[in-house]
Amino acid sequence: MVGLSDRLNHCPNEISREQQQRVAIARSLINKSLIIFADEPTGNLDTKSTKGIINILKNLNDSGITIIMVTHEPELTSYATRIITVQDGLIISDKKTVEKTNNSNKQTGAFNHKTFLLTRIKDYFVEATRSLKSNKTRSILSVLGVMIGVASLIAVLV
Repeated sequence: MVGLSDRLNHCPNEISREQQQRVAIARSLINKSLIIFADEPTGNLDTKSTKGIINILKNLNDSGITIIMVTHEPELTSYATRIITVQDGLIISDKKTVEKTNNSNKQTGAFNHKTFLLTRIKDYFVEATRSLKSNKTRSILSVLGVMIGVASLIAVLV
């Protein structure tokens, strides 16, 4: 999706700044997030690279992912559907630039975000089990703390 299949076996110091930004976008897509927070995604990039990154973010937004971008470059606001201007920690303006059409039927299917899926619950269970096994001391102390808390509550109520 981010156009880096030819750089799959390269180290971070062997790719350009734009490619590193593309890797950051790819990392944010791993968990099929509904929202991507992009802090200066085009910082220190030339004009051509900036357009490439913005096109990727625009395509992701068209597929149903919300992009929240912080930038100091006013020309990038032309791609936004809503612009919130903040100065000295205060919101000084909040305006919609373009009324978005309903893109819900335009989703590609690559980002199908159903909240209750049996496979997701299985993945959560596997991840929780892996975490418990890798952090045995923390797990035992947590269980002990819960047991003491429940016992204290029962003692107070009886």
